[in-house]
Amino acid sequence: MLTLRQLKLFEAVARLKGFSRAANEMGVTQPAVSIQIKHLEDSVGLPLFEKAGKRLFLTPAGDELLRASDAILPRLRDLELGFAEMKGEIKGSLEVAAATTANFFMPQLLGAFQNRNPEVSPRLSVGNLQWMIERLSSKKDDLIVMSHVPDLPGLEVRPFLEDHLVVVAPPGHPLVRETRIPISRLAHEPFLLREPGSASRLSLENVFRDLGIRVRARMELGSSEAIKQAILSELGLSIMSSYNVSHELADGRLTVLDVNGFPLKRQWNAVTFQDKRQSLPARTFSAFIMSEEGRRIADAARPRFESIAPPPRPKAAAG
Repeated sequence: MLTLRQLKLFEAVARLKGFSRAANEMGVTQPAVSIQIKHLEDSVGLPLFEKAGKRLFLTPAGDELLRASDAILPRLRDLELGFAEMKGEIKGSLEVAAATTANFFMPQLLGAFQNRNPEVSPRLSVGNLQWMIERLSSKKDDLIVMSHVPDLPGLEVRPFLEDHLVVVAPPGHPLVRETRIPISRLAHEPFLLREPGSASRLSLENVFRDLGIRVRARMELGSSEAIKQAILSELGLSIMSSYNVSHELADGRLTVLDVNGFPLKRQWNAVTFQDKRQSLPARTFSAFIMSEEGRRIADAARPRFESIAPPPRPKAAAG
């Protein structure tokens, strides 16, 4: 007999594509997940997963069961949240999706919120802009945190935090000691870009397009961490969120160039659909990140620009 617990474990394994990751998310051991999936396969009478090398794939029976779980589990979750709300309890799951860069402040916000509401179980998923647009369309998340908001009808967009985009360079770059650098100078520099579909890539392309400058792309990389490592290796410059490079700026491994028009300011937004029913945990979390305390917690992860300004030019010797 198929149980609700087995269905939740199966959905986690299918979504995360791994038994270990599902076990971590569900708070159980990997052997416990394996045993329950085996019981589930025995009940169905068919295999649900197959392996190709180290990768895990759904079988046709697994695909059918995942479609059923996608219909059943959200309805049960809404039912549980509805009962909790009738009793005035802030408890249950909280599904949040965010841009990759938001990963530098969202855990702090979710952690502080859970400390105040220990019966809420948050889950944070991160990805690039294209991935978030797909998440928006699915309406599975309670809240999506993003800087570039797509032009979709029916969205409710609430700005809650300011971010700064800066031109990042290795400390030994020739432009480091320059001040008020014309942005046209950057056209001669090799740039490191994120993959198409990322918000930071879109920001960089928009800046250069508006100024009529063509980006000299040296390399395309799939994560902010890879871009930071490439800058450290003196392979080029990049435009990044100050949140992304706060630690490297603080310890002097990277620096910010003093380019005219930078830092560029942008807003982080909490985005939902107006017609989506928000649970009590979701509404409470939205109010928390808009509050003065929530803004203070998120802002604490961002470096202050007075502490990362380029060093002054050395004075010429008298004589």
